[in-house]
Amino acid sequence: MDITVSRSSKNFNWLWFRNFMKIIEDLNDIDSIIDKVAQTLKAYLPFVEVEVYILGNLSKDKSDGSEVMQELIDSDFFDRRLIEDILISKSPSKVSAYQVTYPLEVRGRVIGLFYLKATDEITEDQHSLIWAFADFLALKIDELQMPKDINPLSKAKIKQISDSIFNNLRNFLEASLVKLKVLEQKNQELVEINKFKIDLINNVSHELRTPLVGILGFSNMLIRHQNSPEIVSEAAEQIVDASNRLSRMIDDLIQLNRANNIGWQVNFEKVDLTELIFFAHKTLTHFRDNHEFNFKFDEKLPRIRADRKLLLQIIENLMTNAIKYSPDGGEIKVFARAIEAGKRVAITVSDHGIGMTEEDVEKVFDRFYRVKSAKTNKIHGLGLGLAICKDLAVALDADIECESKLSEGSSFTIKIPVFVA
Repeated sequence: MDITVSRSSKNFNWLWFRNFMKIIEDLNDIDSIIDKVAQTLKAYLPFVEVEVYILGNLSKDKSDGSEVMQELIDSDFFDRRLIEDILISKSPSKVSAYQVTYPLEVRGRVIGLFYLKATDEITEDQHSLIWAFADFLALKIDELQMPKDINPLSKAKIKQISDSIFNNLRNFLEASLVKLKVLEQKNQELVEINKFKIDLINNVSHELRTPLVGILGFSNMLIRHQNSPEIVSEAAEQIVDASNRLSRMIDDLIQLNRANNIGWQVNFEKVDLTELIFFAHKTLTHFRDNHEFNFKFDEKLPRIRADRKLLLQIIENLMTNAIKYSPDGGEIKVFARAIEAGKRVAITVSDHGIGMTEEDVEKVFDRFYRVKSAKTNKIHGLGLGLAICKDLAVALDADIECESKLSEGSSFTIKIPVFVA
């Protein structure tokens, strides 16, 4: 993403900071983020000095605050009065109209300081923008400081323990090689299950944390006074968007857990498929920015036997999936036709998006499976949408299939029995 604001521009605005935030979101190293912030603000905006100071291990809760104070004083950059002022008030400290130090604050805890010196006087609107950016920067740094591996036992440790167990067993059970192989297989399954659980927790926590960071950052900005209407409107839109993403992911998790415990509750009835497809399309109006839907149905398409609510969820998921994985827009085709001598109806949703490899197609209906490539890194989700579609199809006595070619697009087809009076 290119930033086109020149250094000569004195009026930095919300749009500029929003684009810069997107760049910071893609960085996964604290040092890289600090360097990027300093270089970019000095290169494109009227700042002659930019310092981001992150507290080390002393940023954690300590009984003696003097250690934090001494670390900052030893940096030869911040004086004692300024440090005390920020750590106590957790508010920016102005040295002059040209120089401001902002706290990098997360959940009431200061994890660092963000110092700026400008060539011109910093206005109140600009001050609000920079403070909002400091909040975003603090949340991002705090996220990267969190341990990535939640499970204390690494795979290497698990392997070491299992090898020790099995070596002792071999000494005592030399005649039980068959049983030993069974035990080794079970151990490998446990290792794989443990790895799956670690990956699952990391993936889910990351996907849930991403919209939460946005909600917290923009909410902090709205709490500030003297925000311009443009900033308030933009922040509100970002909060709504992040909240909707978070709600959809939580709904998927709850729905999947409920299905595991009590199964899908299915109420079969006669369903007009054409009407249901157009209703699903209407619900996605806010989501399909630059996509054009093309519908084609058989004449006198027979009514089908299905649960209206569950089938609607399948169709909405397939349409949403087509939109998400064709990020450049384009045509999405929805076909419905009678097959197998009129005994079933097939619905196909096709896109011209990024597509998948044969290996991905084989796993695409697995729970929590997500296609991994450079083009999908910025597409958010838990990998549950298609897995839920598969479960619902089975509950409806239907079949669901996928065909895809990398860089050419994907097609998903569900085949549902017709209604028999």
